Amino acid sequence: MIIQSSHPLSPKVEITLDGVAVNYNSIVGFDMDLYENEHDMLIIEITGIPPKAATDYIGKAVYALLDSGYGRSQTFYGYVISTEPSSVTRKGLVNKSLMQSTKLNCIGASLPMKEISSRVWESPTLGNIVKEIAKKYHFSLDYPKDSFKPTRLVQALESDWAFLRRVVMSFGYAMSVHGTHIHIWDISKSVGRLPSYHQLLTMSNNTENSPCTVLTFDAYLGHLSSAGNSSKSVNTVLDNQGNIFSIDATQTDLASSKTINESKFSMPLKRSYQTLEENKRAVMASEQYKSIYHATAEVAAGAGIVPGGTVDLKGYESNFDGLWYVSGVCHKMAKEKYTTVLSLKKSDDYVKDPTIPLVTSFVKPAVPSFLNTQWVSSMENINEYA
Repeated sequence: MIIQSSHPLSPKVEITLDGVAVNYNSIVGFDMDLYENEHDMLIIEITGIPPKAATDYIGKAVYALLDSGYGRSQTFYGYVISTEPSSVTRKGLVNKSLMQSTKLNCIGASLPMKEISSRVWESPTLGNIVKEIAKKYHFSLDYPKDSFKPTRLVQALESDWAFLRRVVMSFGYAMSVHGTHIHIWDISKSVGRLPSYHQLLTMSNNTENSPCTVLTFDAYLGHLSSAGNSSKSVNTVLDNQGNIFSIDATQTDLASSKTINESKFSMPLKRSYQTLEENKRAVMASEQYKSIYHATAEVAAGAGIVPGGTVDLKGYESNFDGLWYVSGVCHKMAKEKYTTVLSLKKSDDYVKDPTIPLVTSFVKPAVPSFLNTQWVSSMENINEYA
């Protein structure tokens, strides 16, 4: 069971299934996964659920709260999509049940967006697409102002989630759906947007009982992964006069293309586009997801850190120190131990003191409400920001 102790890093945990609070002592542990461009996920392990109840929970609403104090909390709103009951006869009964433990696999409130659909979008802006999708599911929305219009986008037997994810990434952005809020952001401007900001401290800072103290830190540095996906993107274009020319990151407005460590290779994009602007945008979008600095850090009690946020690493006295972009977060809770695993990266620009880009800072959205078997935003809020 989860044990809430007097330790300053021991969090408060609440889990509600189908509107009913789960007995705190019956929760063995959980993993809460939050990653850019992915559905939020939650895996809960509970003891002593009656066998019949294990099937009754499928499709039910779930709410979870992980609270480590002011400014250090994380919520999850979603649905149970499957259960994994487990019975070991020699362990006897737990809460009068032979099913000693059951895992509940949950997906975020974005689950309804997985329904398959088809549509042709003629010369749409990003705003045209995301506003219509947000309205369809009664979600709130933040998205960057962008006048770029691809000639045509086809959604053919593709879910709204998969289509929106594909469009957002093709525009060079990243997205998340936390609760009932769709947040779309420019990765290169995340330092100014700041959906979250935390300081990561090492043991050299003498912070044994402080939140976000680094327990382990593993880095990968280099131009090339085994797939070669850190090379500089380039696209070959055939114009109306039959002339062939190439477009690379230096011909876009992407600030992060000005790298300290230039790649020695080029990676051609596999798809051709109808206009020069579309080709430039494709190259820029490809570059947005590349970096030669990658790391995984396990920290103590990292509630409140979300994808798209920034962490400031202190204590290594090297290029490891400084601002890192957060692409993924996994909160792990078991017994009295609570840690957070972070997927981090930074551009070459972050090695130096970065300038804060001019972008509207993130404002916490309204909390979700449960209405007619579905999580919806409690307040209509569609925000196009600069």
